[in-house]
Amino acid sequence: MVVISSIGVGNSRYAISFFFRLLMTPVLRMKEKSEEFIRTCGISYTIIRPGGLADKDLPGKTVFGEGGKISGSVSRKEIARVCADALTNPAMKNRTLEVVNDATVKAELKQYIVDIK
Repeated sequence: MVVISSIGVGNSRYAISFFFRLLMTPVLRMKEKSEEFIRTCGISYTIIRPGGLADKDLPGKTVFGEGGKISGSVSRKEIARVCADALTNPAMKNRTLEVVNDATVKAELKQYIVDIK
C-alpha cells in the first residue's frame, strides 16, 4: 500500500513553519492517525510525505528524506512517479519518506537526504 501524507506529520513536524503547522493542525493530526494505522495493519506499506506541491516541473531531481529533517517543494508529476515506483521497489517497503526536489532543499539540510535505489 502506498499512502500520501504530508511533511509536517509525525517526526517531520518541525520541518514546516510554525504558522503553517498552526493553520493545518487538524489536517496534520488526522494524517498522523492515518500513518499510525497503516503501520500497525500488518501489510507492506510506503508512506510518502511530499513537500509543497508544485503544478510545474522543477529544475532539480527528486530526493528523499527519512527522519523528518528535510522540506521543500516537489511537482505533482514526480509524486505520482514516486508512488508508482514504491509499489515495486523493495528499498521503499515499510518506510516513511519525505519527498522533495533537491533544488528546493536548503543547503544545510542536504545532509539528511537518503539514497533510495
